[in-house]
Amino acid sequence: MAAHALRIFLSAFAALVAYFATGGALFAAMPWLKEEFKKHSALFREEAQMMKAMPIGMAGMFLAMLSLAVIYAHIPAVAPGALQGAGFGALVGVHVFGAFVLHNHMNLNVSWRLTLWSGAAYLLEWIVAGTALGAIFRF
Repeated sequence: MAAHALRIFLSAFAALVAYFATGGALFAAMPWLKEEFKKHSALFREEAQMMKAMPIGMAGMFLAMLSLAVIYAHIPAVAPGALQGAGFGALVGVHVFGAFVLHNHMNLNVSWRLTLWSGAAYLLEWIVAGTALGAIFRF
């Protein structure tokens, strides 16, 4: 039981690191996305304010990764860990795209450009996070 809990914790941590590393790389590779967020300054914090709030955001994301690791632990292994994790991450990404990205487009006054680019970035982040989660959990 303790080994199982350790796997869940380590895979959630790996997914968290992968998620934030991918997000950072995407913002570095797509500077126009950062500029698109700035066009919606009434909705989003300034960068300095985001940095101050980052610890709570990271804690929330780790909690989310833990819950996903528990769900993943209940899925029978049918493929190598990283491959199955990538599929799991893609499903999570599609869920996030519908439940978060498109839902926020309905509620918030954001452009379609920001909606679609951020949705694509989130999808990639979740695929990478799922790959890391699966690779560590099934190692």
